[in-house]
Amino acid sequence: DLTKNRDDLNIVGQFLDSATNTKPPRDPKKKVFKFSESQIREIANKLAATFMQPSKSIDVLMVMTRLIPALEKIVPEKVGMVKQQAAELRKSMPPEMKNLERQQRLWNSSSTPEDILAELPNLNEYEKASAYMSLQRKIADVDDEVRARKLIDQIPDEKARNQAMEGFKSAKITRTAAAGKLDEAKKLIKNLSQKKTQIQKLVSLAIQFRKKNTEKDTETAVGLMKD
Repeated sequence: DLTKNRDDLNIVGQFLDSATNTKPPRDPKKKVFKFSESQIREIANKLAATFMQPSKSIDVLMVMTRLIPALEKIVPEKVGMVKQQAAELRKSMPPEMKNLERQQRLWNSSSTPEDILAELPNLNEYEKASAYMSLQRKIADVDDEVRARKLIDQIPDEKARNQAMEGFKSAKITRTAAAGKLDEAKKLIKNLSQKKTQIQKLVSLAIQFRKKNTEKDTETAVGLMKD
């Protein structure tokens, strides 16, 4: 019974997180273990069954909240009951626990930028500051520029909106350079609004190329520093 052992529940939850993680590995050459579709579904069914059991555990609710987006992809037919159980659990929570659980949702790796934007009206100023930081990181990971700009336009705070745009542009430069499109990355750097940020990005890219420790990449790093 996973509800009686927090460590076991967290470990199984991490398995599902790993199985549904769509981000490419940092080292493309490194072999990454992958679960089969039947194994992923078995894990999801086990967790869904666990979450649907009567419980008053904050630990269960925390893991449940984190994994609902993954369960929606794998066992959508069971998510309605899981959400209903989560709602019942929240009703019995003291206010401080509700705030903690809400913060976890904001920083949940499975939460989308859309999820955080929808939650903003329910947050106090302190929580909004945290939400904006999480939102900026998630938008920076968005490859689709049209979607990213639409998300940024929905941020009500001007400062947070500008920071999200700068973060997205910076991440796009990194992705462009990593794809071998160095000239395009340089053009994007020149379009950054602040000279200081331009210099920081050039230095950052130069360091990344230098770390690859090949003759060609070292030359590229030197060329970036000259720019």
